[in-house]
Amino acid sequence: MNAVRFIRNNLSYYWKKNLLLALGIAISAAVLTGALIVGDSVDYSLNRIVDHRLGKVTHAMRSADRYFTETLAGKVSRQLGIPVSPLLLRQGIAVADGGQKRVNRVQVLGVDATFDRMAGLEDVYGTLSGDTVILSKNLADRLGVGRGDEFLLRIRRASLAPENAPFVSDAGSVVTLRAVVASVAGEERLGRFNLEASQTAPFNVFISRRSLEGLMDFSGKANVLLMEAGGIPGEEIRGAIRNRFTPADAGLTITRLDEISQIQVKSDRVFIDSLLAAILQAAGSETGTGIITYFVNEIAAGDRATPYSFVSTLPGDLLRPDEVIINRWLAEDLQAGAGDTIRITYFRVGLLRELEEESATFTVRGVVPVEGSYGDRHLMPDIPGLSDVGNCRDWDTGVPIDLEKIRDRDEDYWDLYRGTPKAYIHVSRGAEMWKNRFGTFTSFRYDASRTDPGMLSDRIMEDLYPAGLGFTLAPVREQGYAAAGSGVDFSQLFAGLSFFLLVAGILLAILLFLLNLESRKDQLRTLVRLGIPVKTIRWMMFAESMIVALVGAAAGLLLAVLYNRLVFHALNGVWRDIVRTDMMLIRVRPVTLFTGLAISLAVSFLALWFPLTRILKGLHGTHRTAQRRNGFRFSRNVAAAAGIITGAVATGLIITQLIRMEAVNAIVFFIAGGLLLVSAVCFILWNLIRTEKKTYGHLQLSLLSWKNALRNRTRSMSIVILFAIGSFLVISTGGFRKDVFRNAGEMDSGTGGFLYYAESTVPVLKDLNDPEVRYEYGLGGGYAFVQLRKTAGDDASCLNLNRVSTPPILGVDPEKLEGRFSFVTRTPYLDEEQPWLSLQQELPEGVVPAIADETVIKWGLGMEAGDTLHYVNSRGEEMELLLVGGLAPSVFQGNVIISRKHFLAQFPESSGTGVFLMEGSLSDTTRIRSEIERGMRDFGWDMQLAAVRLAEFNSITNTYLSIFLVMGALGLLLGTFGLVVVLSRSIMERRQEIALLKAVGYGRKRIRRLVVREYMILLGMGIGTGFLTAIIATLPSILSPNTGTSFSTILLLLVLLLANGWLWIRVTTGSALREKTLHTALRNE
Repeated sequence: MNAVRFIRNNLSYYWKKNLLLALGIAISAAVLTGALIVGDSVDYSLNRIVDHRLGKVTHAMRSADRYFTETLAGKVSRQLGIPVSPLLLRQGIAVADGGQKRVNRVQVLGVDATFDRMAGLEDVYGTLSGDTVILSKNLADRLGVGRGDEFLLRIRRASLAPENAPFVSDAGSVVTLRAVVASVAGEERLGRFNLEASQTAPFNVFISRRSLEGLMDFSGKANVLLMEAGGIPGEEIRGAIRNRFTPADAGLTITRLDEISQIQVKSDRVFIDSLLAAILQAAGSETGTGIITYFVNEIAAGDRATPYSFVSTLPGDLLRPDEVIINRWLAEDLQAGAGDTIRITYFRVGLLRELEEESATFTVRGVVPVEGSYGDRHLMPDIPGLSDVGNCRDWDTGVPIDLEKIRDRDEDYWDLYRGTPKAYIHVSRGAEMWKNRFGTFTSFRYDASRTDPGMLSDRIMEDLYPAGLGFTLAPVREQGYAAAGSGVDFSQLFAGLSFFLLVAGILLAILLFLLNLESRKDQLRTLVRLGIPVKTIRWMMFAESMIVALVGAAAGLLLAVLYNRLVFHALNGVWRDIVRTDMMLIRVRPVTLFTGLAISLAVSFLALWFPLTRILKGLHGTHRTAQRRNGFRFSRNVAAAAGIITGAVATGLIITQLIRMEAVNAIVFFIAGGLLLVSAVCFILWNLIRTEKKTYGHLQLSLLSWKNALRNRTRSMSIVILFAIGSFLVISTGGFRKDVFRNAGEMDSGTGGFLYYAESTVPVLKDLNDPEVRYEYGLGGGYAFVQLRKTAGDDASCLNLNRVSTPPILGVDPEKLEGRFSFVTRTPYLDEEQPWLSLQQELPEGVVPAIADETVIKWGLGMEAGDTLHYVNSRGEEMELLLVGGLAPSVFQGNVIISRKHFLAQFPESSGTGVFLMEGSLSDTTRIRSEIERGMRDFGWDMQLAAVRLAEFNSITNTYLSIFLVMGALGLLLGTFGLVVVLSRSIMERRQEIALLKAVGYGRKRIRRLVVREYMILLGMGIGTGFLTAIIATLPSILSPNTGTSFSTILLLLVLLLANGWLWIRVTTGSALREKTLHTALRNE
């Protein structure tokens, strides 16, 4: 018989045993390859989402609150020879079914025909006009509308001036359109369009840009520039934009005033920000003059007063800081003249439109006629609702106007001179009184005889860069692919989540292979005695086993595909919390299958080679007894050393964590628990080796069970390890589950003790704790607000699978959060006693201190506390945020928090607040919610219990734990199967022993009790080890206020694990020890 025939006959004869071995290998291959396929599929799905949300767009230029002219798109397109589309992007609220269906934070996109090119379409978006719109499919489904249906669309009005700037009215901050659905856009028509890196589809409404501009009360403006740039470098695109950028794109208007021989520069933002002011000053350093014109409440002299007037400034060489020049009209009205004292009363506008009335006194320097440069109505800033109305009684400003104070004489002045200033003060005094975070000057003037608008424009553009105004150009497609590729690694994730299932499959394969070899020892001895070389025997047995392994691994590839279908069905269903999209598709790559096959065969090689070598060595050699004795001693020493080392390391980790209880790391405890598990298993092995040769002077049933458990150390340890790891994972994952509703009202919990968390589509410009504002909005008492400012950014919470670099920034008054939330990581920059006040500190080189959730820092950003985030502020300057501390999981997840002071220094144009925390009584939640939602409905108020928001984030963790639990349970099933196989094989091999026990008087029940006790000892050691080490691993969760650890649940799991093992041991033993079997064994003996 040749070797090939020998292998073939063995495969045929031992087909049942080989089938079991192939099954164990197939399970391992399926889990391993399945994890690789999951990773490939998620990466493919995320990249596919990038394509669907961007279409053909490669680059985008956008700004938070500035608008450029639509002609910029055409000029850039012609210079670069690429498609460019201007976009007017706003936020809105969609309402249908009589208000019963409402969707907040809707993207309203004003598009034109050029957007079709970005979507790879023709005559779709370019056909929109009037009140017709195209809806994304998810929004249409949410509203329950289709083609031809109507719904209400409330859109945040786009103000060219910052909404919180002085005198800019907040009335009409939302405009309403009764829109008609022209069609519904799926992903193939760019319905998912989104510039943010997220797998979650936004709610989109596409409308004609012309129609949207009409609603906004301006024309020819856009705030996003989309480009299909191909391979053109970003620097070349940036250069083209700068070359074609004009002062008009910066919101500047240059006007020649022939009547006074001057050139005027104004901003559509009312106040000219500091960067533009410096450029305008430099552009006309010899002839330019900065001017401030301010709307004041009153100008008074003695007991006479003139209401609501404009006051302007003059250069320093004409006046002293305490002097004023008044025009003749005002002099007559006040009956004042040179040398008299007048008082100017005005409002200063606070951060949330708080009004502080202040006054200043001046001495009249002189009286001038309302003509020439003193009759210049162009000095009045262009303030919507003030400069563009016909009479005084129609004024609509951001400050209160007492119409009773307006006289006919004032109306006449308005009719004759409009907003011509009535008084003029020194420019430095004007800056002292009226400078604000939006700027100081309202216009600049130049001598027309020394320059002209064209020359002035060129000079301005020499120093003006779009980035300096907050226009940022980003390679959005490249960034999207990078974010998708560097986010959650699902290959590693599922390999980790199914780790025990993988280990269980490998251990089962090794166990089955050992059982197979042990049952064929007589055959192997015969081959040795026939003189066949051991190397040949090893080669034939190994070839036979690897053929089985190859079949098992190949079958595992098919199981991997089936496994992935089940996983993705769950990801799009019950496990949807961790992906938040329905676009997860399976992608099977040949290279992945080959990799999985190769790794599976390599693991099989190691799993089969060493047991085979060990068995053959035991059959061949002249010093087996001495070698075995030395092997016992060596194994015992290695087990003891490994147990001591791993136990010491675990103890050290635990002690280190307990010393710093305020910075306990759950992952460190989990690792420590795992090391203790390894240590315990090593000591169990050490004890088995130590007592294996021990003899006893008397025989008891319990001692007999113990000695029987020691008779095959490899089998016994396999059972202990399988159930120890399985119990550890099942119990520890159950212990890690988060119940945020427990202790949710505590100030150190993830809610900070707040009752509600809310975000608004339209920023709230006023202080919601002000009684007058509450009355205006219909808000009652019994609750308080903490209002936070927010920048745009990519969500860095665990809800986003992409790795982001610039999460939204929240600006808050740190004093409002003092004593709330808990910190898990700290740096030297974080104050121990008052951590939140650390946000106020001034760090070297302008670095801004910041705080974020530790989960955001570690997983969302891939950083650690002490690292630095890089942003670009509204002036186009790079700003650095130093992460000075990490919070325990909180409602702030996904954001980075800085102080309001630093926020406004970096983003001075920011208007209003968009994030809100509400403190109130838990017993009054219904009233509070209904009252606030009713009063704030026009702001697109999205409100939820703070504990519910926290639970949404924790659902991700709990879903991962559920997957871990499922995989661990499947692994336990394999362990149970291994237990059944080992038990059945053990009883078969011990037929002579059982027969002897029967012959000396042991009954069937007593023998069964002996065998059950023997394996319950092993089962108990495995489950007990896993249980005790799992308690250590979950200690932070047990002690955490945000975790509702149920000890009854853990005990129930323990009982179920023991009951499962006991049931299978008893059933298998009862089946194997049937009376007929015992009689047959006794006769044979």
